[in-house]
Amino acid sequence: MMTMNDREEMMKRLFFLVYLYYGFLVGQNWQPVYELYNNSIHDHFYTMNTAEVNQAISSMNYVSNGICYYWSSVNFGGAAAIYRLWHDSDHFYTTSITERDNCVNNGYINEGIVGYLSTSSANGLAGWYRLYHDGLDDHAYPAEQNDINSLFSQGYYSEGVQGYVSLTGIVNNDNNDNDDDQGDNDDDNGNDDYQLSNPPNAQWSISLQSEYNYQEISFAWQGSDDQTAINDLWYRVQLTGSGAFDFWTMDETLVCWPGLGAHTLTITALDFDNQQDPSPLTYSFATIGNQPLAPANLSCSDAGSGLRLSWQSNDSYTVGFTVWRDYDQWLADVGANVLAYTDQNIVVETAYRYVVVSFNDFGWTASEPLYCSLAGEEQQGDQEEDYQDPLYQMADRFDYPVGYPDFVDWYDAQPFGSIAYIADQFHSGNDLNKTDYNDLGAPVYAPANGLIVDMKTTTHDEWGKCLIIRSLAPPNEYFYFPDGTVGEEVHFMLAHLGDINILTPSGYLSEDRIVPGETIVQRGWEIGTIGNFGFSPHLHLECWQELDYDDPYPWGHAYYDPIPEQKCDAMEFIANNRFLDNYFAIYCHTYDQWVDEVTRFERLTDNWNQITGYEPFCYGDDCDPVLGYNNLLYVVEDNQEAIARWYLEIVDSGFYEVFVWVSNYHYLGIGNYVINASASNDPVIEIDGAVYSNEWVSLGIHPFDVNDDNYIELSTFGGSSSNLEIAADAIKLEHRPYQTHRAIDLPPKVVVDSFPNPFNSNVSISFQTESPLTVDLIVYDIRGRKVAILMQDRLIEGEYQTIWDGVSDSGSAVPSGVYFAVVQSQNNIIGNKKVIYMK
Repeated sequence: MMTMNDREEMMKRLFFLVYLYYGFLVGQNWQPVYELYNNSIHDHFYTMNTAEVNQAISSMNYVSNGICYYWSSVNFGGAAAIYRLWHDSDHFYTTSITERDNCVNNGYINEGIVGYLSTSSANGLAGWYRLYHDGLDDHAYPAEQNDINSLFSQGYYSEGVQGYVSLTGIVNNDNNDNDDDQGDNDDDNGNDDYQLSNPPNAQWSISLQSEYNYQEISFAWQGSDDQTAINDLWYRVQLTGSGAFDFWTMDETLVCWPGLGAHTLTITALDFDNQQDPSPLTYSFATIGNQPLAPANLSCSDAGSGLRLSWQSNDSYTVGFTVWRDYDQWLADVGANVLAYTDQNIVVETAYRYVVVSFNDFGWTASEPLYCSLAGEEQQGDQEEDYQDPLYQMADRFDYPVGYPDFVDWYDAQPFGSIAYIADQFHSGNDLNKTDYNDLGAPVYAPANGLIVDMKTTTHDEWGKCLIIRSLAPPNEYFYFPDGTVGEEVHFMLAHLGDINILTPSGYLSEDRIVPGETIVQRGWEIGTIGNFGFSPHLHLECWQELDYDDPYPWGHAYYDPIPEQKCDAMEFIANNRFLDNYFAIYCHTYDQWVDEVTRFERLTDNWNQITGYEPFCYGDDCDPVLGYNNLLYVVEDNQEAIARWYLEIVDSGFYEVFVWVSNYHYLGIGNYVINASASNDPVIEIDGAVYSNEWVSLGIHPFDVNDDNYIELSTFGGSSSNLEIAADAIKLEHRPYQTHRAIDLPPKVVVDSFPNPFNSNVSISFQTESPLTVDLIVYDIRGRKVAILMQDRLIEGEYQTIWDGVSDSGSAVPSGVYFAVVQSQNNIIGNKKVIYMK
């Protein structure tokens, strides 16, 4: 039995259907619309005014394409007004008041209402499409399918159906025949031509993959229905997983950018009779992040007045290549199928350094560098006249000189800063040993491109043969030193060598042919072997920010108090500079008690005991080769209260992940850490040493500011009670811009919205926070390069909005293309939105 509410709901639906069939078209006056086109300014112009048509043809260089369809010249029930706007060389039509006002705010002239569309496709009306061509910066508004297909073939793409127009100018409003006596197909209620309406259906019209690389993905389908025209169908498009969405559309194509991980895409068709497809389209797939493989076999050849570069790549994940010359000169971007480039802008008898970078939407990978001259000869530094060229001394990455390139099967037997043979004297290098006892005769490799600036070939003392190599940073780049400072050059000393022979691409260069100040080496070249003069075989490696020519002991003095400020831990430096990017770490050690007149580590109570230890011939897993991080611990005994502090030299404000080194013994209790940084209310962080053994342990991700007094404090009280001993050891801060961090206290995700999107002047970017957060809102381009910083602030719970005008931080207008508005917190990406800029 129907209730009163049921009857009311039925009447509402009946009234709605009657309104759809009759109300929309009452009072309409369909008039012809003329389409004109100006090829010189690439502008489509539509008007019902014949005077405007004649003026555009006679004096404005437009060509008429005749009558394309019919608008209503008067308003009617359910109509949508068409607003026409003009700016410079562009006519723009819209039914959206918001779009109209946005255009006016950006310099367009509102020319008013020029006609009316139906918002329903009933009575045989056709969809009025808005298409756009980003290269021509032109909109077109077709309705005929042939016109739509022609514009698609010219590079236009659809921005959707804005309304409905008549293709003939004749619209039959009488869809009901009320003469019951004439109907041959009456239903039980006497309605003529009654047919049972079946639900709509949709089928995929494109081949699908189970796995996609992280990129823009296209899907397409085709709908069908028994009662109404296909273009009356609506589709609900739902995506699960990272980057999920749920919306309705009349389009039968989807271009999206899913996040990484598993997804399910569901397409549900809905017809004019409000019936849904009982078996929606569903497809499950995964999006993976694969960086492209590096281009291989880069070579050059003489191309008359230029150099022709060629390379090989059959990597399916590569979408294009970028060609670079001499570190900082961009030459070209080419497609994935282009495997050659000719550089015409060169000077005769000059060597150039070329690198080809393969890229996709997830990342990029560079080829090995290639040096070429105009004659097409590949130069690898084996010609005497090239040795002084700074190009060959520039290091774009560093590798480990033994166990090359990743230090495999080697360990740091006596670390930098440790105390061993001489009491209260600190080791100024790293003694590197193999784990299989076979150090003698092991090859030693150049850690980076550089120039040999000094060499020792005598063997009468304990140091054997030695080399000093200087490396320069590329233009506009810096090396990151372990204390947080930066520099444009670095020196490595490699000592205890048995022989010095440099293996170049053209053969060995013996020590008698090596000229300090002239001979260069390239990363990965074998430069000698380990000897056994005076000491058991090992490589003594030192790293200097600058060469101290006044040092009275350039060879043979490895212990100092304090350590000279220009020397640093070579292993930490290499770890910091494996690749020259924005990753780096800042280290603070227990031996850094007084460096360059700045206190780095301080014992605030006097009950800390210094403990050192060293086992010089310890291999394998049978013993602990080091005590703590570098053989120097400060330990407080059981049941004592003590405080120690590490002072941090922050060179770049931002988010850092803080690590403490927990030794394998002398740290069995709970240490209480407080981080004094940008947020001064950080709680006590407890680390139980009983569950860790000689490893870095994270204290989480924290903001630091260069203008703050930044330090980390360790105490044995203030948190949970503990009666076991605690050790103070090394501290490390890791800085990783625009990189998703490990899942340690990650901040909550946020949903980022944008409007309009695509945009051609300004875009509004908004998001909502559910708790207080320190947030960075940054725009990146499709290759992950930072374009503009829109927000850097500590936010409370609430909604936030900002405007980006398509201008970079450098003040230049960005080109048309795909950009990402990325919300970061605690150095984690917590939300992002792809926005498309179209000039």
